[in-house]
Amino acid sequence: MPEGGWPSYASVGDGILNSLAALLALKMHERITAETDEMTLKDLRQRCAKAIDYTEQLLQDWDVASETRVGFEYLVPNLLELLEGEGITFSFPLEQDLRLIKDAKFKRFKPEMLYDAPSTCLHSLEAFRAKVDFDRLSHYKRSGSLMGSPSSSAAFLMNSSVWHDDVETYLHEVIDCGSGGGSGAVPSVFPIPIFELVWSISTLLEAGIPLEALDEADVARIILFLETTLTQQNGICGFAPGMLPDADDTAKTVLTLNLLGRPTSSRSMLDHFFSSKTHRMATYVGERNASFSANCNALRAILSSRSLGQYQAEIEALVSFLCEAWWNGDAVDKWNLSPYYSMMLLADCFVKLLQVCDEGALKPPSKNLLEFKVPVILCEILTRTLSMQMESGAWSSESSFEVTSYAILTLVFMRDLPLASWVADDIEAAILKGRENLNQTSSLPDSPQYLWIEKVAYAAEGLSAAYRIAAIVAKSPSFQWNAVHAESIEKIQYLASKAMKFFNLLPAFKKLGSCYLKLALLEGHLFLPKLMSDKSIVLQSQNDKKNAYLGLVPITWIIVNNHQKLFLKPQLLYDMMVLTIYNFRVDEYFDTRLRTADEDRFRSIEAIISQANSTTDMNGRNMEKDNLAMNGHRLSPSVNGSSAENDATAKNGLNTPSDEISMSPKQDIKTMKGKNGKRRLEEDDTVSVYIAQMVNSPTVQKASPSDQQSFRFQLREFLLSHIQQARDNLRFTRQKRQKLNPTDKADAAVETFLDPGISLHNWVHTTGAKSVSALMSFAYLVCLLGAYTGGSHATKVFDTAYLQYLTEDLSAHIANMSRLYNDWGSLDRDLRESNVNCVNFPEFGPSARQTHPQAGIMLEQSGASEESRKRKLKDELLELAEYERTQVDVLTKVVVEALERKGSTKRRKIADGLVLLANVAKLYGDMYLVKDLSNSVVMNGGEE
Repeated sequence: MPEGGWPSYASVGDGILNSLAALLALKMHERITAETDEMTLKDLRQRCAKAIDYTEQLLQDWDVASETRVGFEYLVPNLLELLEGEGITFSFPLEQDLRLIKDAKFKRFKPEMLYDAPSTCLHSLEAFRAKVDFDRLSHYKRSGSLMGSPSSSAAFLMNSSVWHDDVETYLHEVIDCGSGGGSGAVPSVFPIPIFELVWSISTLLEAGIPLEALDEADVARIILFLETTLTQQNGICGFAPGMLPDADDTAKTVLTLNLLGRPTSSRSMLDHFFSSKTHRMATYVGERNASFSANCNALRAILSSRSLGQYQAEIEALVSFLCEAWWNGDAVDKWNLSPYYSMMLLADCFVKLLQVCDEGALKPPSKNLLEFKVPVILCEILTRTLSMQMESGAWSSESSFEVTSYAILTLVFMRDLPLASWVADDIEAAILKGRENLNQTSSLPDSPQYLWIEKVAYAAEGLSAAYRIAAIVAKSPSFQWNAVHAESIEKIQYLASKAMKFFNLLPAFKKLGSCYLKLALLEGHLFLPKLMSDKSIVLQSQNDKKNAYLGLVPITWIIVNNHQKLFLKPQLLYDMMVLTIYNFRVDEYFDTRLRTADEDRFRSIEAIISQANSTTDMNGRNMEKDNLAMNGHRLSPSVNGSSAENDATAKNGLNTPSDEISMSPKQDIKTMKGKNGKRRLEEDDTVSVYIAQMVNSPTVQKASPSDQQSFRFQLREFLLSHIQQARDNLRFTRQKRQKLNPTDKADAAVETFLDPGISLHNWVHTTGAKSVSALMSFAYLVCLLGAYTGGSHATKVFDTAYLQYLTEDLSAHIANMSRLYNDWGSLDRDLRESNVNCVNFPEFGPSARQTHPQAGIMLEQSGASEESRKRKLKDELLELAEYERTQVDVLTKVVVEALERKGSTKRRKIADGLVLLANVAKLYGDMYLVKDLSNSVVMNGGEE
């Protein structure tokens, strides 16, 4: 290219591999021509210089952790080493990370392993020079190739002590007949007849093309070819006859034969590739990372088989694996770059799963999977697919039609689901619009997109054509759903429709299409039963019948996640939903318990909070083991149900307890006497267990020590601020009781807090901000982001002074904004309960109003009504809230730009998390303008 490098088809990794290999070739040619052609030598040196500069820049921007190319962990280091031999060295930020991945891979490698049994290393022999005896590999040749790899075959020929004519013939065939078409370009794998055949045929048949429409003789030849291959390789196969078998090609071959009316068992595939330890399929035995698509294809193949009961355990294991992969944001495929490909496969699998369970052909998997995770995942797939369609009807700005075909097929698979019936018209419209795009551009030359992954990304023209045809003609399979299943979805839709009236009142969602709002509400109500039954939430509401917030909590996180097109992992959303419920209940808990407390009680609870925070070390271990055993508190064993497949998910978020945890501190409170002593002990234990559950969360413990410490500090400040607010409320209540006119109603007027001891600004930034939970929630989210993006070695999320300063400032403005909106919405309740509200501060007492020197009751000179005065006060309070909101918007943008400056996948995810939290906070502000979401205080004896 003019810039000096070679194409980066679909990622920086492609450009790095292409440019390093080409640069090495140039340097070798430079040596050969050094003594023969001065002009050519000068040209080569100029090209090399440009190539070095170009490749150096690519390496600076390379995100090694997200690289998926086959064998990159040996291929890139090998090329770098060879170039060092030519006098060229590169240095880049993640060089050590690459070295660690390579060392981990080679640590398990011994040449004898390769001589004794075939492995995927045969596909990348160019990386094993001087490490293996190539003469001992000749028995692995198949039609002159080493595992169908031109580069591996060439390396074998170059490093063998004897010449192999069949390998040379193979290489000539690759150059002449491969995708390069004689131009000199060479594919990374050739030939791939089984792969191209079974992917194309199964795609067309699943789209509803009748078997009768295919040429009978061709079908017979296909069946003979596939059945012969399976027979010769004991029921499994690879991408070509005689090649190393893999689960992916085997699964598609089994599915294709079943669709062609040739019943084929999945047992050989499962016996060879299914692991009873990991409970999933391996594409190749011994692979480093599981393939999402291979597990989808295996499940779909099994579900096409007869007598499904014999595969019950494997089906449930695969469903669980796929759910957990999606749930934890790991539904990223290693063989195809498009997320729409993964969604298409998963939608196909899960729709088929629901059908076979609905008709009784298969015993349903666990309730947690079939009634919770599978419907949620399908709802998310539907949301993402519909929301990402472009105005043109396509799903990709590239000239390829393949991605658009994936999306259309996804919608076709889901069109007749009861779950999707609420937005059936929108689905149909999206399909028609997508097909119009495919038809309108059918006359244009198709340039297949580089979507498929090998050593570098490649385009598959035959597959692209098959997906395009399937998308244009696909029909949803007719299926009569069980009435019970349909009615359960209708009930959820009914509840969601009631919530829709509320959200339609919010300015941010008035312009949002009803389809996307419906799907967010639907998904929220799918989460609701799980949240309501979550036994790990130790703080229970004192007023269950009036939990206005509970049904809205899941919707708030989902609707922002979808509206902002962040599409963060469901596990993170669930963690934040649980935290939000806790935040409401902590507020209610302290308002109720401390309503009539005295100073001794305040100090006692402060001691409980401080000591409970100090009894757990940074590794989550309790420092008072004797206390644990004596008190015997135990948190719920799993938020995700009791079935074995949920163990992995149970390790996330607030939802997994450790061993017995009771943090009741050793202090004088234990010896309390009197009728309230037992109740106080129970209350204190509840606070301690709550703190323990938050601090001992396995996800928090996976965060960096620094981020854990920040969260512990904010949690402590959050709880202590409630004590301070209770003190302020008590002083304010006493002030109000000194009213001169005892006949006045307690909530008749907005009174000025005569001696708050602090300015409005300082109160909002301290007690007000801390008690509204935003600062603590921000710190908790940072721990989640660190744990979820840091792998096994989480580091501090904001690793520069600049980022730390900006994000602390952002969290402060989010907290200030939240307090101001909260007080706007809760003014009437605060008046009834004598809670200190922002408008009670002297700053809201203008000279036009006088204050009685003893009672503090605001009197009017103008004669305006109290309601009119409250409206003016709320207008002024709203003005302050909008000011803080503006600061949140500005800072969010600045922080996101700072995080994305380096462009790593990790930093983009962190940025998305902050965007999520900031916009959820703004959404709650909008909601408070419509409705006060907090419960009123329930006094002892049930008085409200």
